Amino acid sequence: MTNQLECFNDWSMTILSNVVVYIDFSKAFDVVSHSKLIARLNSYGVRGTVLKWIENFLADRTHCTSVDNVCPN
Repeated sequence: MTNQLECFNDWSMTILSNVVVYIDFSKAFDVVSHSKLIARLNSYGVRGTVLKWIENFLADRTHCTSVDNVCPN
């Protein structure tokens, strides 16, 4: 909750002069198609180096939740 309030405060103070992008990557891996996420960010005006960084960050990523230090395949 504190993170959300802090972000809202920061956005409120800078929204008139800056573009704010907040991405929860932990949820993006579980729910959102990476290609659709990149397309959506592009449609919102995220381009160039920032978009390329996000594309590279998401490329060839896997996720595994371990239980008792074991990660099932």
